[in-house]
Amino acid sequence: MESTASDLLARVDGVLPGLLTPGLIESIAPALERCVLAPGAILFTEGDPSDAMYVTLRGSLRVSIAHPERGAVVVGHIGPGAPVGEMQILSGGTRTATVTAETESELVRVPRIAFERVAVEVPDIMRHLNDAIRRRVRRNQLVAILPSLFGSLDDEMLGEIEAAVTWCRFPARARSFSRAMWPTLPTSW
Repeated sequence: MESTASDLLARVDGVLPGLLTPGLIESIAPALERCVLAPGAILFTEGDPSDAMYVTLRGSLRVSIAHPERGAVVVGHIGPGAPVGEMQILSGGTRTATVTAETESELVRVPRIAFERVAVEVPDIMRHLNDAIRRRVRRNQLVAILPSLFGSLDDEMLGEIEAAVTWCRFPARARSFSRAMWPTLPTSW
């Protein structure tokens, strides 16, 4: 990695404030790689093997997934401070989306082994990543479901719907409603 550990710490700390210590950065710095993508360059493609995650330092990335009827569907945009490829670094498997640079973008590539060390030494990083993953999974669910109900949606409309949706989590075997709540409902459904 061309940057010094202290330079890298300052840049990563700017997007992940206070999560990484100078000693930890210094210990993993040799494994990190600085990546610069030109507009239109592909970081990785859906189906590629996953061996690293990335932290976006600057620029804008577009995330798209293949849809059988609609082709490539944009499911999100990633800017400075956001992790990229974190889902597979935690769960394994292949990439679930294609990530393309919209503008010149600078990222730090964090190989799985370096990420595992960070996760052990800085448990709060897992909370940060879990929040990012939760937001992305929910957005992907909306992108998969809503067009069949409302037709094609642009990013602005999807964002408005996403902001208005309240996600509910039910314990196993919980009922969202019961027959007693609506006694006049037909019994044949």
